[in-house]
Amino acid sequence: MTERSWPETYQFDFQYPNGRIKTINTIGEKWATFQSLNFESASQPFYVLMSPDNVLLNQPIQYTDKVTYENWLKQGLQKFKTLK
Repeated sequence: MTERSWPETYQFDFQYPNGRIKTINTIGEKWATFQSLNFESASQPFYVLMSPDNVLLNQPIQYTDKVTYENWLKQGLQKFKTLK
């Protein structure tokens, strides 16, 4: 299944720090670009916990087992509680 393009009003050109231009035509391209720039990863799924103020709550992780994921969520929630 291929991802459908966004309406033209949502499409944009993104310029990398090195000057290269990438046309963003889909929501998937938008978030894949965000992920690779901010976390140097292109894994799917890739989990990131951030506060509403963009504070990283713990280290991002890729696909993992249920127990590890549950513990990771709990650690992130504990960190979030300390921010208030």
